[in-house]
Amino acid sequence: MKIEMIRGKIELWLADYLANSGMNGYVVGVSGGIDSAVCAKAGSIAATMVGKTFTALSLPIDYDGRTDGGDMSGFCAEHKINSMEFDLSALYQTGIQLLHVDDPVIRSNVRTRLRSMALYTFANSRKLLVIGTMNRTEFGIGYFQKHAALGDVLPLAKLSKSEIRELGAGYGFSNALINRKASGCVHFQSAESEWGISEDTLDSILNREWAVVDETNVDTVDLDRTHRLNRLTAHKRTFPPIFSPV
Repeated sequence: MKIEMIRGKIELWLADYLANSGMNGYVVGVSGGIDSAVCAKAGSIAATMVGKTFTALSLPIDYDGRTDGGDMSGFCAEHKINSMEFDLSALYQTGIQLLHVDDPVIRSNVRTRLRSMALYTFANSRKLLVIGTMNRTEFGIGYFQKHAALGDVLPLAKLSKSEIRELGAGYGFSNALINRKASGCVHFQSAESEWGISEDTLDSILNREWAVVDETNVDTVDLDRTHRLNRLTAHKRTFPPIFSPV
C-alpha cells in the first residue's frame, strides 16, 4: 500500500474515532523522535477535520546530567501544532528519593510512568484522548513500560520504522528528525544498542500482528534473540488475568 494512502487512512481513522468518542480532542506526548512527531502531525490534522482540539505535550525530565525528552517547540511551531511544556524534573526527583529508587532500570520506568500520569491528568481534566506513539518493533519485543506507555489509540503500532520514516518525509519533516535513532532507556544512547539488533532487522522479523517470523536472510543469533524478546514480553500485550469465583 502506498504511503500516501496509509497516511490518509491514519488521519481518517483518528478523526472517526475522535468524532464517535464524545471527547473534546487528542493529546500526545512528544519526545523528540519521529514516532511522536508523526503522531502529533496526524493527530492534529485529524482533530481539525472534526472540529476538535489537539495538544502536543513536551514533558522533559532532567536526571544524571541529561535531559530525557527533546525540545519540540520549534517543530510544533513550524508545523502549526498546538503545544505546551511541563517540566517533570522536580516530581521525578521527589519520587525516586521518597521511594529510595537506585536501580537505573526502575528509574527509567519511573520517568515513563510520570509522563503517563501527566498525560492522563491533562487529558482527564479536558476530556481528551491520549494518542500512543508506539511502533511495531517496540510493541513486538515489549520495549515499553507495562500499563504506562500505551494510550487510548495506537496509530503506529502495526507500522514498521521505515514506513513511519516515510510518513515523516511525506509530512515534510527535516531529514535530521526522520533519520534520528530511537533513544535508549537505560544503558545506551540508542534503542538499537540496547536491543543488540538494528531496527531494520527487527522490521524484517516482526509481522503486522507483532509475531516473529522465520526470516532466512537474518542472522540466526538475531532471529533467536527476537523470538526470545517476543516470548518474554507476551504478558505486556495481554490483559491481566482475572480471577473468576465460578
